[in-house]
Amino acid sequence: MASKSPEGRGGLGTGRKEQVPVQSRLRLVQLLNSLAVGGAERMALNLALAQKEAGHEPLLYCIESEGTLAQEARANGIPVICFHKKAGKSPGTVLQIARALRRDRADILHTHNPPAHYYGAPAAWLARIPVVNTRHSPISARGGEYRERYFKWLLSLTGAVVFVARNGQERILPQWSGKKIFTRLIPNGIPVARFQLERPRRDNSKPFVFGAIGRLAPVKCYDLLIDAFRSVLEREPNCELHIVGEGPLAEELRSHVIRCGLQDRAFVKPATLDVAEALRSFDAFVISSSSEGLPMVVLEAMAAGLVIVATRVGGIPEAVQEGKFGWFCAPGDREALAEVMLTARNCADLEARGRMAAEYAVAKYDASVMARQYLEVFAPLVRRPKAANV
Repeated sequence: MASKSPEGRGGLGTGRKEQVPVQSRLRLVQLLNSLAVGGAERMALNLALAQKEAGHEPLLYCIESEGTLAQEARANGIPVICFHKKAGKSPGTVLQIARALRRDRADILHTHNPPAHYYGAPAAWLARIPVVNTRHSPISARGGEYRERYFKWLLSLTGAVVFVARNGQERILPQWSGKKIFTRLIPNGIPVARFQLERPRRDNSKPFVFGAIGRLAPVKCYDLLIDAFRSVLEREPNCELHIVGEGPLAEELRSHVIRCGLQDRAFVKPATLDVAEALRSFDAFVISSSSEGLPMVVLEAMAAGLVIVATRVGGIPEAVQEGKFGWFCAPGDREALAEVMLTARNCADLEARGRMAAEYAVAKYDASVMARQYLEVFAPLVRRPKAANV
């Protein structure tokens, strides 16, 4: 039986509690390397939660390990299956995934980024179900040009590719010349209500807090952010910098803070699952990265009512309205970053701009909107009856 149109699926994204009819419910499997704390992983969980709220049956598959977010998924009634793949190539994992897809009577497989697609696309072909991939960044997280060649070879098995930002779409599509593939732009979504905590009124006698949340990895350029913050302090001494996250550079960044003599003003803090409360303690949010897709945490910061200071990379300029609630600079420029941080610090109507950011996030980036748009991609690809169990 052919699937119904997206408009017939119980008002997904409308905020109503009605559920889709039983015969229209889809079993929607997402495949990632793990559910470690990260942007793509959080987006996948947000999507699964919105799909469940709409009456569908989401599942999350992890190729290598479960990760911190698996516990949150299960607590919300979303099954998590892990295949525990070891390092190196593993054709056996493809067979494991294919068997799981048939066992779970999946309607569609949704993979995230190239590494998961290498295993997911052939597994979906074996299970005789369609597969859709989401590209979260124009740069593969685990390799170079040869990984993009693998991905291109798998396009013939792929029903659609979704990009989270126009920047990535424009950079990647020229590499696929000669290949016919349906693509769509769907921005990431967040549960905006979760981040709309009441913010305390700004007390000018207290330090102005610049905040950053993300993986402590080279691409985030947090060493540059610390250096820029030191320049900010030379002109505005009543400020603090809070960097929240986990990753391979944690101790190196803490040492860099000490070398800069900023240990009483700059703090590298452990990652937290309560991102909303961390954002509530900031006065402005800072992204110093050299490369990005569309960071979930930028959308979360907007929903929390924060202005954004960012490098002009990836999909961030597509999401943040420059001059209204955001200021940009070129990546890799310490002094330029310091200048836009100072612009935010000295903004006379900061709270009003933060409210504007929150309103924009509600209108454009709620997870229910994202889920409805993905369903519009999935629905034409789904074929029934489902494959028999093996």
